[in-house]
Amino acid sequence: DIYAYNGAQLASGQIQYTDYQQVLPVDQLVKLPMQPGRYQTTTAGVAQLVGNIDITDVNFGSLWSNIPVKEFEKFNLAYGDVLRVQIQHQGHTMFDDVLPYVHTFTDVAPGEPLIYIDSVYTVAFGVHTGSFEQTYHVGAGPEWAVTLTKVSA
Repeated sequence: DIYAYNGAQLASGQIQYTDYQQVLPVDQLVKLPMQPGRYQTTTAGVAQLVGNIDITDVNFGSLWSNIPVKEFEKFNLAYGDVLRVQIQHQGHTMFDDVLPYVHTFTDVAPGEPLIYIDSVYTVAFGVHTGSFEQTYHVGAGPEWAVTLTKVSA
C-alpha cells in the first residue's frame, strides 16, 4: 500500500510532506462525466433511482453504485422488497432482472443476486457466495449506468 510506505517515510523523518508536492497543469486534470445518483419520477409517474456503477469490489465482485442511501430510503423499502435493476453499458442493457433488497447475503440462496447497502452507504449489488461482476459480465466506470424501479412494497 503506497500510503503505508509514504506514511512510514514521513513518520521516520526520511522525507518531508513538502517533498510530495507536485503541481499538475490544469490541462492534465480530468473531470469524469458522472452525475450523483438520485431519486426521480418519470413523466409517467414511476419512481426510479438512477446512477452509475462506480466501483467493483475487487475482493468479492460486488458492484457499488453512486446512489446514496438517503436517496434509496425515498423508496420506503423493507428487507425482502424487490426492485427491477437495469444496468447499461454505453446505452446497451447488460443486466435486467428483479432483485431483493436484503439485510445480509444469507437472506438469499447461494448463487442468488441481491441488493444491499455497502460500507460507504451507497446501493450495491452482490451475489451470495459469488461475484456479481463475473456472473453477469458487468463492470464499473462512467459508462456503466444503473436504474432501479420499485416492484413491490
